Amino acid sequence: MSTSVQSVFYVNLVPNGGFEQGFSGWRGLWTREPNVGQATLDMQVRHSGAYSARIEHRGTKDWSFNPDVLTMVKLGDLFELRAWVMIQGEGEVTLCATTYDVKGQVLQWSFAGRTVKGPKDWCNIYCRMVIP
Repeated sequence: MSTSVQSVFYVNLVPNGGFEQGFSGWRGLWTREPNVGQATLDMQVRHSGAYSARIEHRGTKDWSFNPDVLTMVKLGDLFELRAWVMIQGEGEVTLCATTYDVKGQVLQWSFAGRTVKGPKDWCNIYCRMVIP
């Protein structure tokens, strides 16, 4: 009988995930409707560190705020996404990945998403995904 052990290691693929260098490494806030949202650095309301990203969205359609990171993957790769979020009001936040094919075309906008609805004090949301 043989035993196989597979090592697992974690690498943070999001540079500046705590916004300590402002929005460096992050894409700007995208909203489906024009002029309904803004992203700012908040020094007053934060989970840890000196800053948080405050997203204010007044529209009814979707929005996106994500790091400027593309990661090459292969079949069976395991990823875990984690984020601390706070929701003031009745909005919601979905933590997810967007997947692309080799030609750069979107396969899924919200792969492996987890949604939290507000109002909600700081909570750590996470999702795991295996690349199909």
